[in-house]
Amino acid sequence: MQTGQQVKFGSSIDGVVGQMYSTGHGVKLVTHMVNNMRMDLVRIPVHATLPLTDPVYEQIKEVAVYAKEQGMSIMAVVSQKTGAWSEINTSLEGDAKYSAIAKCGETCPDNIYGLDLNDYATYLDTLLTDLETAGAKVDYLAPFSQDDVSASDYQALWTAMSSDDDGTLKRVGPESGYITDADEVYTALAAELDVAAANFDDEDTLTSREQRAEWDAMSAAATNDSAPLWFTESSKWINGGSNANDKLVTGIGSLMAAINAGAERIVFERHAAIFAWFNGGNTDAKYHAMNHFALGTLGNVVKSEVYSQDIRGVSFREGDTLYVMFTNGGTEPVHVAVRLQDGETTTVTDIAATDDVFTVQTFGTGGNNKTPSNISVNDDKNIIQATINANNYIRFTIPLAPSTDG
Repeated sequence: MQTGQQVKFGSSIDGVVGQMYSTGHGVKLVTHMVNNMRMDLVRIPVHATLPLTDPVYEQIKEVAVYAKEQGMSIMAVVSQKTGAWSEINTSLEGDAKYSAIAKCGETCPDNIYGLDLNDYATYLDTLLTDLETAGAKVDYLAPFSQDDVSASDYQALWTAMSSDDDGTLKRVGPESGYITDADEVYTALAAELDVAAANFDDEDTLTSREQRAEWDAMSAAATNDSAPLWFTESSKWINGGSNANDKLVTGIGSLMAAINAGAERIVFERHAAIFAWFNGGNTDAKYHAMNHFALGTLGNVVKSEVYSQDIRGVSFREGDTLYVMFTNGGTEPVHVAVRLQDGETTTVTDIAATDDVFTVQTFGTGGNNKTPSNISVNDDKNIIQATINANNYIRFTIPLAPSTDG
């Protein structure tokens, strides 16, 4: 965790551009990101499988220009998708993502996938210049994602690019698919990057303690290079279960290890049909739960530890209000105790009489806003307890005695 750490959110239009514009609702999705979820970054795809003359780029440009007009930053990332909604669940791997880029054969045997990186640089320069001319300057660029890329590949590409005249473009990477060993991968590439980015596709193979340890290692590597840490493709909202309740619990739970380790930004893999419909309307409980979670993250991260395999937790403080969020991803209820930091106390004296001050809201199996059982506050006003039902996300909003610091 970084001192004074705050967390911001962004979302992606990757993989849905064709559907957005076949219905004419692309701008409404961006409006939803800004107005409904207070996001300040949109992730747009670089479809290196397509020529730059493909109509999809005009569609992307329209979204990017509108996003800039709303004050959003733009992150461009090489895409694993084709841009067609019908292929939304198909991911391109390896060199299949770069089929529109020339190969240089025997003249560059060490280049990733044998790509002509000069040709790729020209492709990216042309795209970024076109976007900037239209009013949608790209702020962050990840030219590789989940690739076995080397520092020399990055260096050759950056050297060949010329579109970053003012030196403000931030280089993001490597977007390792697995958090395991992501710190070692990043460290080898750190000199060529400005933002340390990782994904979390191996979450299901790790215990909660292992998840935290791996994210802590990635955070230490980023801190050593004075780089911000980003979780750039949060995907459990898509594949984290068989229904909306499962996905909201695993989706929120997957964010917590990264945030506790020091991640300053979360970027969701897809916005459409996860948090918003194509007409800009809210989706199901996934939207409502994530929006509720985000409202609790407006302050600074508070260092916290959770000692349970099924429970994930994270805390934020905004002024004299503490927000503590948990997920119970298990199949049984779990009783939790929120122990405040030394010297901190809550102002709550009678839980039954303070529903409008001390609030506990839930989402997940069994319905939303169900009151947990066994809620209590000890006599010293520094331990709050409750039972979290199975497959639930819960947020405690805890008023604290005013701070005497400063």
